[in-house]
Amino acid sequence: MNIMRWISLSFILFTSFSTGYAITCSNNQLQTCETTIAYERTKDETSLSQLDLMKLCSNLRSSMNCVMNYSVNCLKSEERLQTGDLIQLTRKHIYYVCEEEDAIEGKLYSQ
Repeated sequence: MNIMRWISLSFILFTSFSTGYAITCSNNQLQTCETTIAYERTKDETSLSQLDLMKLCSNLRSSMNCVMNYSVNCLKSEERLQTGDLIQLTRKHIYYVCEEEDAIEGKLYSQ
């Protein structure tokens, strides 16, 4: 594992630990979070209204936080790698769908 990936994952897990979410350590909880992410990632964001896109982004962020919190609170450190890839893929998807467009619009408005 490269050092940047480890540092990134460690930072994510550390910050999610400090948020104080109540977590139930059951496989059903993790399964629900993972299923929601998979479902939301199948949506074609180009066909969504602005409101639906906001809901999509909110659901993705919430589910990613769920996975991160579950990882920190319910998994041993050596087990956390199993959720690391999902967290990274979801972060990239959130950036592409939710944040990259915001950044572009922000530049347009500031000109």
